[in-house]
Amino acid sequence: NRIKELRQAKGLSLRDMSEKINMSYITISQYERGKREPKLETWQKLADFFRVLVPYLQGYVDEYIEINDLNDKEQEAYERITDMLSQEYPQTRPEFNWSKIGQLLINSDITEE
Repeated sequence: NRIKELRQAKGLSLRDMSEKINMSYITISQYERGKREPKLETWQKLADFFRVLVPYLQGYVDEYIEINDLNDKEQEAYERITDMLSQEYPQTRPEFNWSKIGQLLINSDITEE
């Protein structure tokens, strides 16, 4: 994942970041080192903090896209994904696939259900 990379790019220490997002610096450190896996809601919280897409933060896609730079189709996809993440146990849904979601956003390949 890219948590440490993005935190350092913002010039934040673990403690600084923990205060800004109201999360233990120990927990953030464990996420950065891969010792602990964030829940889906936490991935979204971290992505919102860094203003990036969850698949980028997780390392599933390489293209850096800041949320503010999304075009209309990408914004629509982002909103659909955010909505999906807000549902209970989204990872059990057949369409849930971070790699596919990342490509969906990057390629703006939006299809209606």
